[in-house]
Amino acid sequence: MEKKIGLNVLGVSASSDADSATLILSECDGNRRLAIKIGIPEAQSIAVCLEGVATPRPLVHDLFLSFSESFGVAVSEVVIYDIQNGIFCSKIVCDREGNVSELDARTSDAIAIALRFNCPIFISEGLLQTSCLPVGAPKSKVSLEECSIETLQEMMDEAVRSENYELASRIRDIINSRQ
Repeated sequence: MEKKIGLNVLGVSASSDADSATLILSECDGNRRLAIKIGIPEAQSIAVCLEGVATPRPLVHDLFLSFSESFGVAVSEVVIYDIQNGIFCSKIVCDREGNVSELDARTSDAIAIALRFNCPIFISEGLLQTSCLPVGAPKSKVSLEECSIETLQEMMDEAVRSENYELASRIRDIINSRQ
């Protein structure tokens, strides 16, 4: 079994397109980051939880927490286990009286639930290696060609914000070559 790497949720940020946001995760004991494109409702649910904002009515992820607690189900961990066609795949690992079940989930939903259950979030070493770039680690080399579409999109957005148009053009060309 491949080594699992713990991740922290850094936050969510607006994406260049109005229909999505970017979820930013960081390696717990390292300097790599992962950017995942997610929907606006999921981004809002994650942000509400991170900021401790009370909502007048429960959001769907709050409902999942209440439902699970009512029936004695604990969420022990969330695992981002694959990327297929540029989309991350995750599972929610649940435990009820020693019976462990794994539920397939969208990564954005899995993260929103992990935050509510205060459970760890993991990714395999291989998937993290191919889906993100190290931050501030010149010794570690990962080429742009090895990055996921989501990571490339986030990097391109950041390059445009910082007016590094040469890098933005290179990243755009890599994204276009994959589509």
